[in-house]
Amino acid sequence: MIFVCHKMSRIRRNAVRRDRAYTLLAKIESDCSDLLPTHMEPKLLAILKDIPSTKFQSTSSPEWETYEVVFQAAHRLGIVPSEKVEEMELSHFRLQWERVRNNKSSKLIDFLNVTQSYV
Repeated sequence: MIFVCHKMSRIRRNAVRRDRAYTLLAKIESDCSDLLPTHMEPKLLAILKDIPSTKFQSTSSPEWETYEVVFQAAHRLGIVPSEKVEEMELSHFRLQWERVRNNKSSKLIDFLNVTQSYV
């Protein structure tokens, strides 16, 4: 009898966040009548609050992808008028992100406005 050991891969937290954001966006895009912005905002906010500012590295990272997907979802819900994330210098972005993340009363729009400060 031969036993094959498979090393279980552990799903990384950043991938879980990203996949959850895509799932929520898909629900929003499917035009489910029972989905209201007030029901989706807390879910989207929880995803963004979970991302430390130091995790934003390259523009192709799962954290950036997650942020962009949440931004698109918020646009579809009518929370933000723009559907495009504006680019900004990384150190400034991280500083603003950490400020918003550490504020216990921050709302989804506060996170989304981090990249809209130059618009």
